[in-house]
Amino acid sequence: MEDKKNGASSSGIYVIEINLATTNSWVFDTGCGSHIISNVQGLRKSRRLAKGKVDLRVGNGAKVAALAVGTYSLSLPSGLVLELNNCYFVPAITKNIISVSVLDSEGF
Repeated sequence: MEDKKNGASSSGIYVIEINLATTNSWVFDTGCGSHIISNVQGLRKSRRLAKGKVDLRVGNGAKVAALAVGTYSLSLPSGLVLELNNCYFVPAITKNIISVSVLDSEGF
């Protein structure tokens, strides 16, 4: 929603950082359309992607290449295991991303 009078916008992307007892950092991202991981370890049922097949645009506008796609099982401290389907492996990112919109479309 834009405030035409002041030229300001009240819409935005919201990110929530999650601190789990893992070696990887995770963020909940409301503006990202895919789950993304920075380490291929733990990616199951994966397939490699041809170079340039899937390029994602990150926050600063840069394009980064996804090298594989698969399912990642994220174990939460409660014991719940969150299955992140169609999770892209992108080594160029620094934090793993859980897409809120993808979770919503999967019924969470």
